[in-house]
Amino acid sequence: MTVIAKTVTYGIESKIKLIQQDLNNELLIANEGNWNGTVNIYGKIQPVLRKGEIEPEVWLASEEYSKGIFINDKIAGSVGFHITDEDNTDFNQVATIDIIFSVILTKIYTNDDTVRQDERALIEAKRAIVNCAYINEVTNIKRGVKDVFADFTTEKIKYRDMQPWFVFSFTCDVTYSNDFCQGSEAL
Repeated sequence: MTVIAKTVTYGIESKIKLIQQDLNNELLIANEGNWNGTVNIYGKIQPVLRKGEIEPEVWLASEEYSKGIFINDKIAGSVGFHITDEDNTDFNQVATIDIIFSVILTKIYTNDDTVRQDERALIEAKRAIVNCAYINEVTNIKRGVKDVFADFTTEKIKYRDMQPWFVFSFTCDVTYSNDFCQGSEAL
């Protein structure tokens, strides 16, 4: 597992960074090392309009953004955080976030190529998210490109719904502070 996060964050990005780190630890613990290969855990997904298509992009380093995180066949999987709604109430805010997973089942589970392990991946990922201290609750689970990427153009990833790929997400509520003075320590 690899966490890819900004060094200095504010507001919801600070909370996402904490969730990334916690999720990384929980996936390793909850799955007892069962997930093989490289799984990149990215931060906030930015919807970007390019040539009439809305593509998901994430921050990689400095001024560099990646638009192809969910189509990288060189790694076992990618995780990203898509903010779908925010509710501002005085000092604290509540964000609804889809934590999106795109995994290649035969790369994360190399010990059994004969059985589709989608349910196993879903259960292990959910266990890790439920154990994450910074998530209020999981309110929904989505499966498949059409539902998970409903806010994006899916032409480039439409074949991710067949073996060995598996795309799913967890809709979660997250409370955070928008105190600018707290900088990267804001919760």
